[in-house]
Amino acid sequence: MQKEKPDMAVYFSRPDYLENFLNYINDKETGLSCIGFTRDDTLISFAKEHSISLLLTDDACFDTGLRRLKTELTIVLTEDPGIRTDPDVYPVDIYQPVDAILREILKVISDSDIPVSPLTVRDSACIYCFTSPVGRCLKTSLAMAVSQHLSDSAPTIYLNLEPVSGFPVMTGETGESDLSDLLFFLRDEPKERYALRLGSMIRMISGVHYVFPAMNPADITQITAEDIFRLLQASADAGYRNIVLDTGIWLSGFEAVLDRCRRILVPAVKDPVSEAKLTSLLSYLRYTGQTALSERMQIITPPYFKELPSIVSDMRGTDIGRYASGLI
Repeated sequence: MQKEKPDMAVYFSRPDYLENFLNYINDKETGLSCIGFTRDDTLISFAKEHSISLLLTDDACFDTGLRRLKTELTIVLTEDPGIRTDPDVYPVDIYQPVDAILREILKVISDSDIPVSPLTVRDSACIYCFTSPVGRCLKTSLAMAVSQHLSDSAPTIYLNLEPVSGFPVMTGETGESDLSDLLFFLRDEPKERYALRLGSMIRMISGVHYVFPAMNPADITQITAEDIFRLLQASADAGYRNIVLDTGIWLSGFEAVLDRCRRILVPAVKDPVSEAKLTSLLSYLRYTGQTALSERMQIITPPYFKELPSIVSDMRGTDIGRYASGLI
């Protein structure tokens, strides 16, 4: 399978800064194809022989000679983004975490018409789905704990498809862009740019990448299986080997999504109402001719945990973390 990637020249005068930045981009497996320079004359000579669509640099380097370099778009790391008014120059605040800088870079690329070049991508990812008709069953805690363990051996993304996730409270943040925005963009985005759009919205918890869940509960009720398939495709194209879905409602066409999952884990609790809900779901699947799907569902009844850590913490060494490792 093929995807496409932009060609980006990166110019910083300090070799150590350039090396660290390029290593960071490579470690994040963004799909960006980068070539680094520490001298402007070398970069200008290179540009005479090669077309450069995108240039990333900083204030000092840009102002000392790179203004005359012809590129389709230039991103400048600056101490004061508000004073930059150059045409086709996008200023990015240098005084922010490097992951936030990278998100802005990927957003600029995905919003642009910069030409891209082919890149062979990895095989399809393994999809783990946590779903349940039962409430208060530790579904989200288990999904995140499993995600953390999976991320220790391969790039893993956690995707929360609940109408109300609680993430704004647990993280203390509000997403400047969330899952609803991503799904909206993917509906019109060319497939070769899926991974770039996803990368512009990625955040991290204890080694696990995630997209900030939908803020508006109504948005989730309107998504379809096709929307989820595009999301899964974007995740696979971005190099994620594991995708963990945390779903709160039975979405339209959801059975087709479950068919794609390697594992379907259904947390449950032992009380009459919860057992009745689970029995009703399994009966529905059998009644509609989906017995094979119902048989693939792994019903799990977590034990009582005296203490439950926040899902935004490292859960690996906790009781629920150790239990989750046994589910993989």
